Amino acid sequence: MKAKTAKNSGAGSRRNSHSNPRWKSRLLNVAILLGTAVVAVFVFSVAGRLSYSHAEKSDRPPRVLRTQVLNGCGMPGVAALFSEQLVRSQVGEFRFDVINRDNFDRFDVENSFLTVYTLSPDEALQLAQALGLSSEDVFMAERTDNPWGLDVSIVLGKKTTPVLPPAGVTSGTRSDTP
Repeated sequence: MKAKTAKNSGAGSRRNSHSNPRWKSRLLNVAILLGTAVVAVFVFSVAGRLSYSHAEKSDRPPRVLRTQVLNGCGMPGVAALFSEQLVRSQVGEFRFDVINRDNFDRFDVENSFLTVYTLSPDEALQLAQALGLSSEDVFMAERTDNPWGLDVSIVLGKKTTPVLPPAGVTSGTRSDTP
């Protein structure tokens, strides 16, 4: 009897081992299919991110302007608050490096204005428009009148305050300016 039992158990184990390769083959096919699907999702995700990041980037990086912000309205701390917002913003193709914030020589300035030292007149008007200032509030200065090495100076007035986009948002030209 022992011999019969051994024979039967040997035959049964051969059947199990014979059916095992089919099961393993199916499992391997499913694993390959799932792996292919994961790789495809990854490739499409990366491709989407690359095309999105290239669409956002312009041909050239934003121009960084050495900027001075002056309080001409007399409200305490307004130059500091505006400077912090300005540094976190991009207005049109410009970013800002505020190198000086202080009080203007008087506090009765009605409308904010922009003094431009290094930009072209077209760039100055583009910047003023993006900030919500009128072309009448833009003054072109001589480079020699620029001891700080500034690109622009913004004087904050009582009636108009330049408008900045929220932090991290890039602003183009404003279409809602009168």
